[in-house]
Amino acid sequence: MATRLQTKPVPAGVDSAPLTPRLRALLNGIIADSEANAEQTLRMIQGQIPDYEKMRDPALKREVLDMIVFTHQVCLADLLELKLPTTRELTPTTTLVRRRVHQGVPLPAVLQAFRVGFRVVWDLMLARAQLDPQMREELLFKVSPLFMDLGELLAQTLTTTYAEEMQQRGRWRDRVRHELCGILYTDPDNLDGFRERAHSLGLDPSAPHIALALGMPELKAAADEQQLELDHTLSCAARILGAVAESLLRTLRPGYLLLWMPAPPVAAGPPAERVIAGQVAALIDAGCGVDAVGIGLPEAGAAGWRRSADQALAAIEIGSHFQQGGPVFRYSDVALEHTVMESPVLTRLLQSQLEQIDARPMLLETLRAWFEHGPHRKAVAAALKIHPNSLAYRIECIEAILEQRLDDLRQLTRLHLALRLRQLSLPRGSRNPIASRKPNPQH
Repeated sequence: MATRLQTKPVPAGVDSAPLTPRLRALLNGIIADSEANAEQTLRMIQGQIPDYEKMRDPALKREVLDMIVFTHQVCLADLLELKLPTTRELTPTTTLVRRRVHQGVPLPAVLQAFRVGFRVVWDLMLARAQLDPQMREELLFKVSPLFMDLGELLAQTLTTTYAEEMQQRGRWRDRVRHELCGILYTDPDNLDGFRERAHSLGLDPSAPHIALALGMPELKAAADEQQLELDHTLSCAARILGAVAESLLRTLRPGYLLLWMPAPPVAAGPPAERVIAGQVAALIDAGCGVDAVGIGLPEAGAAGWRRSADQALAAIEIGSHFQQGGPVFRYSDVALEHTVMESPVLTRLLQSQLEQIDARPMLLETLRAWFEHGPHRKAVAAALKIHPNSLAYRIECIEAILEQRLDDLRQLTRLHLALRLRQLSLPRGSRNPIASRKPNPQH
């Protein structure tokens, strides 16, 4: 959308008679020295504004110099005619402002750079008119009101143009993010499309990424009316994770905001999941509308990024049943259970382990206590509120029915997994794997 400039007429009360020849000569002299003046202006800009001080690209420096020269010449030429620039005259300036948006230069830095340029021009005019009282008076009463209006017009133009470009850039990034997430979920073999869109968003398609599932219970997949809440949550998450909000790939699922971030390096540190878990714990305490976080494993490629998102959601779903790690759930803590759940054959095999003692509820309860407190028999007996001799009898019964000893590590692993799967079939938060069964008095 083209920027509409609300140009102002010459201020009321300003003498509309042409400038005197001497003042016109002064302004033309400054125009003739535009290149040198631009060098001085750029030095001042780089000395005062960090975003410009970091500018090292010679082509970018030349671009800024050319724009300073152009702006000085256009503005001074219009002052000679006692008028303000037109929309057409300022098109190169607005084009530069749009480029600054994509170069990541913030609006305050852009406005400050133009203020520095204006100050340089005004100081040059005052210095050259210093010894001529009549010229100073003409500058003060005839030129300065128009010069101030020119500054106001440019500030308005720059701000409006910058905001428009930011909106267009945001809409473009939203569209590319939507396309990239579409590839992850519906066309993961489209490697060219994946790489192209990832690069467009400034993401490294070859780098392992970790998905985070942020639990937001009131969130719906189509959440236009909740955009402010989403923006707040995203900004909060980016700050805590040390990332830029717009650099985080994201999409919505009912009740969840999914984010992807590059996996932190682990060469000399703890696993990436653990590093991120420490960060996102602060996210829940920060009042950002998040009540739980699931963390996937580092995965690479389109299929890998999708897989990490599925893992993050599974981490919350499974972990919340066991009430472990909450409200931060790591997939690595439940990966074994999830893998078994995905295999009907393994699920049936493990459940058959429990079917042999399903008719003895107290034995199932004993097994659960054994895994929570064992192999410390005193602790197990205390948890069950039974005598240690009664515990010994129950263990003997279990071993006789299963025809396996409970000190067999392989058997223990199978039984533990079977109990965990049984827990997943119960209402969330229940701790008793036999709670849904009718009591059986058989001891």
